[in-house]
Amino acid sequence: MTSSRSPAFDLDEFDERILAALRADGRLTIVDLAERVGLSQTPVRKRVQALEDAGIIDGYAARLNRRALGLGVKAFLEIKLDSHRHEHAATLHEALVGLPQVQSLYVISGGADLLLEISARDLEDYDRFLIDTVLKLPMVKEVRTSFVMRTFKHDDVVKWSPPEERSTGRARRTKS
Repeated sequence: MTSSRSPAFDLDEFDERILAALRADGRLTIVDLAERVGLSQTPVRKRVQALEDAGIIDGYAARLNRRALGLGVKAFLEIKLDSHRHEHAATLHEALVGLPQVQSLYVISGGADLLLEISARDLEDYDRFLIDTVLKLPMVKEVRTSFVMRTFKHDDVVKWSPPEERSTGRARRTKS
C-alpha cells in the first residue's frame, strides 16, 4: 500500500508516540498500543485510523529474513535504458515490478535510469535471472551489478522524528 499524499497532517505528541510504538512493533493490539501511549482505546483507534487515512501509516508487514528463506545473494542492479518513451518505460516498469527477485525498484538520476534491489538464492540463480529475464526486456541498453558483500546496517522501516529533532539533531524530552 503506497500513498502519494503529502504529509500535511499535524502530528501531536500522542500521534508521535503511536508511530514510534507501531514502528517498533506493528503487531500491537489497540489495547497494548493505548497502554503504551497513555490514552484509552477509543481515541487510539481513531488516531490510528486518521494516520492511515492520511497516508502516514502506509501499511503493515512482517520483515522477512532473506537468508533464512534461502536467498543468500543480495545485489543492486543499475539499468540504463536505450529509450525514454513513456509507453515503453511503463511496460518495462510493470514487467520488473512483477518479478519475485525484485525487492525494490527506483527510477533514479545519474548514470543509470533504474536501480533494482535483487535477492537470489546464489550467484547461479542471479545469473539466470539476469540473462534469461532482465537482458531480454525491451529497452535495456546497459546493466551494471553491485553485489552486497556485507551489511552493516539495513532498516527498511522509515525513521521519523519530529521537525524540531531533525533541525537540532537532539531528541526531545517527553514526560513519562
